[in-house]
Amino acid sequence: MNWILIAFDVSLGIIAFFVTKDLLDRRNKKVQTDVVVTEGLSERDTKVLDAIKQGAKNLSEVVKVTGLPKSTAYRAVQKLMKEGYIALRKENGEYVYSVKEDSK
Repeated sequence: MNWILIAFDVSLGIIAFFVTKDLLDRRNKKVQTDVVVTEGLSERDTKVLDAIKQGAKNLSEVVKVTGLPKSTAYRAVQKLMKEGYIALRKENGEYVYSVKEDSK
């Protein structure tokens, strides 16, 4: 009778191990896909993208948030639009930057 309880306990331990391993693997995959989003972008490009994600709507706000020179921020914005990370849209008569939902 004791060997049945031991076998049952070992079986539960093995099941718990594999369930935990699967959950951790799925979590790690999700984290890795977030990293791929900015692959190929420079540190400056990533700064500008993060500023826009945080709510910077125009070039002046991007410059304030990032501390980059205006010309550098402008080039980064142009690159991000070309690569499909952000879009320029009209909102209440003003043009504003926004992160594309289907960005890489």
